Amino acid sequence: MSTLHSPGDLAAKFGGDVTARKVLDWAREHDWPRINIGRTVRFTDEQVEAILAKHTVTAKRDVTPAAFVIEGQTKRSARRSA
Repeated sequence: MSTLHSPGDLAAKFGGDVTARKVLDWAREHDWPRINIGRTVRFTDEQVEAILAKHTVTAKRDVTPAAFVIEGQTKRSARRSA
């Protein structure tokens, strides 16, 4: 069975200046999967993983522009001067 996490638990995991109130605001704003029991909100392990996957940003690969090669110049030296 999955562990149930409170908004305060998630705030502690996220760290920084994140509060339980902020977690609840984000949950509503981003339509995070959650369990609502009356006014109580809880998150399962699977839901936390889905939330993190949804908001994970991967670094974009640094794409360098193609080197302009002058006649008689090697591609390697063109990359150095770019």
